[in-house]
Amino acid sequence: MIRRAARSVIAVAFGVLLLAPTPPVVAGASAPTDHAVRAIEKGDFKTALAELNPLAAKGNANAQFMLGMMYDAGKGVKQDQQVAASWYRKAADQRHLRA
Repeated sequence: MIRRAARSVIAVAFGVLLLAPTPPVVAGASAPTDHAVRAIEKGDFKTALAELNPLAAKGNANAQFMLGMMYDAGKGVKQDQQVAASWYRKAADQRHLRA
């Protein structure tokens, strides 16, 4: 019962992340994580993971937060709360607003 409720909360959080407005970007430019967001929207977590890992390794806070969400929900990766917390912490340390 608790696991089901936790999964529901995570699913809602994913939806909020994908539907939330993003900061304005220079006209014609895109955020580095846009391709990963589109892949997640399509359920293509393998592509999202491939896009996010190098960005997160380079210190992109949004990529780190999104990886945290993927590990939190077990989307495209084995669910692992410790790994999720580590990615959330890295994003939060850079003042990522949602982390």
